[in-house]
Amino acid sequence: MIFQIIIGIIIIGIVFGIIMTARDPPPEIEGIINSKKINTILYPFSFFVFNKINHILKNRMDSPVLSSIKKIDTDKQYEEVKIEYFVKLISYIISVFLIACLLLLFNSFFDKNINQLVQGVYIERNEPGGGDKDIKINRYKEDGNETQKNQVTITVPERTFSNQEAEKMFESAIKVINEGYLGKNIDDQHILYNLNLIKAYKQVNINWISSDTEVIKEDGTVYNEGLIDPIKIDLVAKLSVGKYSLEKDYPVTVLKKELSEEEIELNAWKNKNKNEVKNNTESKWIKLPESIKKINYRYEINEDNKLIKYIFPVLIICILIPYIYKSHINKKCEDRDKELKVAYPELIDYFVLYLGAGLTIRGAWIKITDDYLKEKEKTNKKKYLYEEMLLTRNDLDNGISEADAYMRFGKRISLVNYLKFSSVLVQNLKKGTDDILAQLEYEAQDAIKEKREYIKILGEEAGTKLILPMILMMAVVFIIIMYSAFQSMN
Repeated sequence: MIFQIIIGIIIIGIVFGIIMTARDPPPEIEGIINSKKINTILYPFSFFVFNKINHILKNRMDSPVLSSIKKIDTDKQYEEVKIEYFVKLISYIISVFLIACLLLLFNSFFDKNINQLVQGVYIERNEPGGGDKDIKINRYKEDGNETQKNQVTITVPERTFSNQEAEKMFESAIKVINEGYLGKNIDDQHILYNLNLIKAYKQVNINWISSDTEVIKEDGTVYNEGLIDPIKIDLVAKLSVGKYSLEKDYPVTVLKKELSEEEIELNAWKNKNKNEVKNNTESKWIKLPESIKKINYRYEINEDNKLIKYIFPVLIICILIPYIYKSHINKKCEDRDKELKVAYPELIDYFVLYLGAGLTIRGAWIKITDDYLKEKEKTNKKKYLYEEMLLTRNDLDNGISEADAYMRFGKRISLVNYLKFSSVLVQNLKKGTDDILAQLEYEAQDAIKEKREYIKILGEEAGTKLILPMILMMAVVFIIIMYSAFQSMN
């Protein structure tokens, strides 16, 4: 119950925080909230957590991946990119943690070991056919003013059928008992430990019968604590398969086992519990011993610490989320670079065309960006090259010199071709060379050749990715052929 309360408090706290922060979203995250995405409801709460952590770390929250994101989202300031990155990252971690808590709570309510202890001493049996179950209980031994706690695992057998139920279900009930023998014992004349009696071997059913079930039960459990002298027990294994059967004798000698006071008390408790089970096979409930002599008992279901069991994979997932998110950003950066490399010849062709028509470099730049804005309004599709050109145009409109604006353009993209292109433009502005058109025409030819080579490389990469599917298809075809061949041979 404590476990469910802790998980419930955590869930309520998170949900309360989400509801309270969602009422009035801060203006810093209005641009990333999308009503079509469910996880955006976590953004206000994630922003709250981000602010708290950022305050504790004295505004030192940073990540190398932010510069990569800035390359993708060219129209955003660094602080905006930082807030968006950490808000989304925290929201993913909260989502995983909240889902894990809900699953833990759900599992705890539907766990078969929950709520089986009624009135402190009754454990519910499984219905016939439901099988036996092992229950871990915390046993509190109250002897006067002293209370001792120990953990006991008891096997609660399924409820046996009544006469009417037995008539209907007995034929369908199959007892499969393992073949077994000495276990940890040295030989059959020195039995000190439980026997390992195998219940089934392939299609053979084996039924064990003991000449004294008070000493050795049919399941191989040895009760030798109260023995005074060694005792010989005849075990008979009845092997049956179909209409055939075979009996084989296994005579064994059970020796006395010395017990401590604690073991004597525990065995007395177990014997009383077994007698209760044996005498009430049709009852729905099993009553655990409330007292033996002057010792009183109380019980509680011993639940495994599910928090420890589940928290490790949850922590692993939460730790992996930043790396997964970073790899996603890096993949976007790779796609950006690929798109820029493919688009480079087109940019050179535009400049050759417009400069040849008599436009200045700035005029050609404005013309290209104007055409892109018109296309963007129709298709609503962003292209990294022209988004960078729009940033450069904004720099020009804000009074930055053309040379500085073009150099910034090349540095932001950080690809060799664009750095070379920006250098050509700056050189023309500073030295006033007249052969810029010829330089760009040569550059266009080189760019076409590089584009062809790059497209070949992309084709080879795509072909490499298809190798595994092709191998799997070949394996399937091979299996079909071999199966047909074996079928024809048979």
